Amino acid sequence: MVRTSYVFGTVAPLALLSACGASVYETAAHQRAASDFGCPDNLVKLTSVGEKQYHATGCGKSDVYKCLKTGANESDVACEPQDVQSGSPP
Repeated sequence: MVRTSYVFGTVAPLALLSACGASVYETAAHQRAASDFGCPDNLVKLTSVGEKQYHATGCGKSDVYKCLKTGANESDVACEPQDVQSGSPP
């Protein structure tokens, strides 16, 4: 399986969502899950399951995403799926 790493370095969308209460990490995990699941953004739900780790569900799919800071800017964050394919958080 080919795995692509996504880095969400776009400041405006992350800053806007962060201002609404979501952390930069949560926002990046949400965007990555929506992309991975091929699911509309509004149908993806996240649950925090640890520091910078989120269980994402949407469109009949789920996984746990671990997020890390990748650069000097606040919005330089990448989230990787942990291949936990379950219907409920671990």
